[in-house]
Amino acid sequence: MDQAAGLRHLFAPSMPALLPLGCARGDDRDRACASALAAALRRHGRVPLLLDLTGDAGRGLLGADGAFDDLADFAFSLHRSRAAVGRSCDVLLVLADALRLADLVSGATDRLLLLAEADESALAHVYAQIKAVGLAHGMTRQVVAFRDAEPGRAASVHRRLADTAARFLGTTIEFGGVVGAGAASAWDRLAADACRWIRPVEQGLGCHPN
Repeated sequence: MDQAAGLRHLFAPSMPALLPLGCARGDDRDRACASALAAALRRHGRVPLLLDLTGDAGRGLLGADGAFDDLADFAFSLHRSRAAVGRSCDVLLVLADALRLADLVSGATDRLLLLAEADESALAHVYAQIKAVGLAHGMTRQVVAFRDAEPGRAASVHRRLADTAARFLGTTIEFGGVVGAGAASAWDRLAADACRWIRPVEQGLGCHPN
């Protein structure tokens, strides 16, 4: 039986890579951004599966009272069930509030991709998110993409955010560019960058005996 389980594991499709997308509101604009990023991943030859954890159904899916204990557990179940019907995905794109997202993916990735606005109140909010994520999980590298902003303004805001985070938090903030409706080329660049650092969700076989 151990040999059979080993063979199934050997020839099973690889676990999907994890791309965590943190948002501030979880509104229709955030969901549109997640869909645009998924479309860009498809243009790069990837097969993404978008997991929206912003609504009530998503909030009840993972955690102590949810159907699955953690994201790795859920990803393994998705991987196995989709592979069984020939519909495997190779990128799990997870949309959630940044703090909850960090709780779910800590240890599975070294950075989050965060959506932000290029204004003062949004800048303070994303800085608070980055600080909380760093304190709670020790994550000191993030990527921030600015939504529907003028490029020069976004670059200026990013420099302020990156300089402040480096000085006071010891966190590196990468510039994810300006994204938004109708900006397919910007989403393509962001997807290409993300494909260089995402990595598969790790799941031990011992946790899920066959």
